[in-house]
Amino acid sequence: MHARSGLAHVVSICACDSAGADRIALRLRRANTLAGSGAELQSDYAGFEADFFEFIADAQRYAESCRAQR
Repeated sequence: MHARSGLAHVVSICACDSAGADRIALRLRRANTLAGSGAELQSDYAGFEADFFEFIADAQRYAESCRAQR
């Protein structure tokens, strides 16, 4: 994983893992998927990472096409 990729923030899963996400989930009035999200992320981190890099590549191509149209 590259530190500049943006995933460096996600590496410290403990920051957004169960305790914090569950507390936030309890405060929200509508249904949400924050509760247990840390465990879900950890269960398929490689898949999340692959999706992230695919998304970032698409976002960069889109931004470049927008800049080219100016």
